[in-house]
Amino acid sequence: MIVPLSRKAVQNRESSKSIHMQVVNEWRKECRNLAKLMVLEGRIPDEDILFFLTLEEIQELLETRSPRIISKANHRRRRQPVIDKYIFPEIMKGFPKPVVPGKNIAADIDTNFSMKGIPVSQGVATGIVRVALDLEEASLLQAGEILVTYSTDIGWSPYFPILGGVVTELGGLISHGTIQIYFILKI
Repeated sequence: MIVPLSRKAVQNRESSKSIHMQVVNEWRKECRNLAKLMVLEGRIPDEDILFFLTLEEIQELLETRSPRIISKANHRRRRQPVIDKYIFPEIMKGFPKPVVPGKNIAADIDTNFSMKGIPVSQGVATGIVRVALDLEEASLLQAGEILVTYSTDIGWSPYFPILGGVVTELGGLISHGTIQIYFILKI
């Protein structure tokens, strides 16, 4: 009884994501059309600058042709490559602080450090542990290894049949990783 309902829920979730992406795509197309018109009218120097403006700034620019707004957008565009390099943790408390790549996290850990979690399977898994923070690293997984990662989604599914176990930082009883392992063990 619950499996058909779960399948329907997954179908509805994927359908709603698909509709959302179609709507976002239509917005992007319309923004491109607006940008072309604004370039033709001399309101902005190029089409891409529109994506560095807020809706309020676009409205003000249409009403006033303010060079101050164009200057702000140019500044944002120049800053974008720097901002794209920032990496933030999945869960944060307080003011967000970027993760520093290459920093030895182990040096910050107290010797009395321990971790606790919610087990979602019966039994115990033993094997080589492989930390894979993205799908590129996951391609190195070998049969029987225990995957340790932040979280999983549909892209990780091809690796589940070979795994000896999964440990995720984010998840729970109905998370993707739990459901994948459940169905693999039941089949």
